[in-house]
Amino acid sequence: MKTSIKKPRPSRRPLARAIALALTFSAGSAGALEVTGSFTGWWGQPEQENHGVIVSVSRLPSGEKTGVVYWAHYDEFGKPSWLFAQGPIQGDTIAADVFSVDGVTFMQPDDPTSSPARQVGSMQVSFSDCVNGSVSFQTDTVGNGSFPIARLTNQPGTSCSGGINDDRSRDDDGEEVETPLVPTGVIPGASGKAEYEATSRRTEFEVEIEDVPVGDYQLLVGGEPRGTITVTETANGPEGEIEYSSPRDDDDLLLDFDPRGQIIEIVQGSTVILEGISDTTGDDPGNGDDDSPGFGSDEIEVDLVNSGLFPAGSGDAEFEQESDRVDFEVEIEDVPVGPYSLFVGGVERGIIEVVDTVNGPEGEIEFRSPVEAGKLPLDFDPRGELIEILAGGGLAFSVDFPLEGTDDSGDDDDDSGGDDDSGGDDDSGGDDDSGGDDDSGGDDDSGGNDDSNDETSLEIELANAGVYPLGSGDADYREEDGERDFNVEIEDVPAGDYRLVIDGIDRGTISVTQGDDGTEGEIEFSDPQDDDLLLDFDPLGATIEVFEGQTLIFSAEFPST
Repeated sequence: MKTSIKKPRPSRRPLARAIALALTFSAGSAGALEVTGSFTGWWGQPEQENHGVIVSVSRLPSGEKTGVVYWAHYDEFGKPSWLFAQGPIQGDTIAADVFSVDGVTFMQPDDPTSSPARQVGSMQVSFSDCVNGSVSFQTDTVGNGSFPIARLTNQPGTSCSGGINDDRSRDDDGEEVETPLVPTGVIPGASGKAEYEATSRRTEFEVEIEDVPVGDYQLLVGGEPRGTITVTETANGPEGEIEYSSPRDDDDLLLDFDPRGQIIEIVQGSTVILEGISDTTGDDPGNGDDDSPGFGSDEIEVDLVNSGLFPAGSGDAEFEQESDRVDFEVEIEDVPVGPYSLFVGGVERGIIEVVDTVNGPEGEIEFRSPVEAGKLPLDFDPRGELIEILAGGGLAFSVDFPLEGTDDSGDDDDDSGGDDDSGGDDDSGGDDDSGGDDDSGGDDDSGGNDDSNDETSLEIELANAGVYPLGSGDADYREEDGERDFNVEIEDVPAGDYRLVIDGIDRGTISVTQGDDGTEGEIEFSDPQDDDLLLDFDPLGATIEVFEGQTLIFSAEFPST
């Protein structure tokens, strides 16, 4: 993990700077969203006949983003005409110069000495969200004016949130940057930190401050106001935090700016309380030099074995591996209150504090990669290791943690050493082996889950993007005897039509209706086709997304096996 403590900047600022800060705060945060590559596409002009713009957002060799806009319109005689514009991205706006091309005939050979394009004005293309925007233009050819635009097409394989994660490639490594915020001397005991975490599916930024007087503090990133941190009194003293994410989750703010390489300041009035400078790049938290498990798709949950030290006690360990994070958690209950040491593979990894709760004594310890506030860093791999819980040197619980999960097989017993393959009834000389369908290529081994994988059953829950917090959904795939079925179901979202997108391709519409148990909708595919839609694509290993219009509602990475 990269950290850096830079020499604090002086807290004194010229009067003009202080006045500018006050005016900026009164105007609110800069920008409502960030124009990203996901805004590329065709945009129509709802108020004009057969007019529209093509927006292309790309990156120059220098690394700077640029926007190119082609405006299809008509001249005063009704003849189709084009203007094109290009310029830098400024938050939610493409600030472009407008050019006109004259005197070029059909398929005219290139002449490096000529420049038929001439600048005729300027254009500002601003977006209020991922599907709506407006254009203002000032030209020498068609005059001045403005008009609204609305999205007509999407970029395949992309989703639009208006946040910075839209521009991250799914092939990019995860990244984590932690920046200590040091006091400037105004409040000597003050402390804080800023954490930036990015994966191909999500980017988060969080700033925490503590040991400062209760009240409101402004967050500046790169000199721009980005929000207010409200510090309140807690059991651990005064604390406050602000959270951003892209795509935006729950109560977070939209992360429409990049804090890397920027000065981060905590300000009250015109006085800087804390500050630090973020590194421009960070380490991959899930695939670094430590033993962090790589990202993937697996889930393992086992019960801990009680040694008899506390006979009424119980516990479990759970490992969850997803496309953008890995979680590991150990929980124990119904044991005496106090500290318990967790050992994984003979190495002490943390302390479980058991406390009294309304449900009795309980305690847990949580690890995560990338690291998350409130959890320890998962810089080791518990799979295949011996897990032990010790109390005062005595063994309370233990378990040999499995190397892989069994819940993707469709039948836990078959893959976990159950009767079929472990020397139980099927193979012990009983009826199943006495003349032998089981061992002669018969039913038990030729089409079941046990050995031949002719039957596959996978079911996952869809991740809620936060637009409708109560909503939920799942995706289910089954393959047996050459027949395949794939279903996606969503519920507890407003009635209406939702688009199902698989790996960036629209595959159908989920119509949600009101029923006795609330709202729900489902789409079904099969191959060979029954009464369902034809399953003419492979959902295994694919990205599943459910949109309402252009807004992402649910998403998930479907397992490949």
